[in-house]
Amino acid sequence: MEKNNYKKIIFNLLAIMFLVFCQVGFLSALPLGLSDLNLALVSIIFILAMTDQKNALSFSLGVGLLMDIFSFQPFGVHLLSFAATVTVLQLLLSRYFTNRSFYTFLALAFSATVVYQAAIMASQRFFSFVSPVEIAGLDRQLLAGFGRALVFNLLFSAVLFYALNFFTNRFKTVFLSKSHAGT
Repeated sequence: MEKNNYKKIIFNLLAIMFLVFCQVGFLSALPLGLSDLNLALVSIIFILAMTDQKNALSFSLGVGLLMDIFSFQPFGVHLLSFAATVTVLQLLLSRYFTNRSFYTFLALAFSATVVYQAAIMASQRFFSFVSPVEIAGLDRQLLAGFGRALVFNLLFSAVLFYALNFFTNRFKTVFLSKSHAGT
């Protein structure tokens, strides 16, 4: 391997560790539902959009592995949830979203949150050893958390999109420009 590959691997490992430690140590303690913001998920969306599926999948596997280590859920839940999310997002990017506009990122953030939260909810339902009455109460809490996660992930994606758009020209702020809209 070249020296640059080693630097890239070390940088990615440090970025994964920083992201997971921020998610687990800082964001999970925030009040007012801000703890439902999934910084790792939003980062994976932007990595997929800026690079390719291979980088996003390897990043998601690293994040999922570390999140599983710090989680009280069965091992592999986050790993599989992130991998499924990247796979679905890549499918959406290749078949339906051909440009990198603001609306594309919002749709990707929405889709990623739905897929990730659905995978987490399904795994909790599958591995739960509680009665149906307790599951009904748990589902209400999970759905409330899902709504907050959706709102905060969309808001953070919008802020991150405009911040990255300010520094790079890789993204489009509108879906169709006036020159393509037809008069």
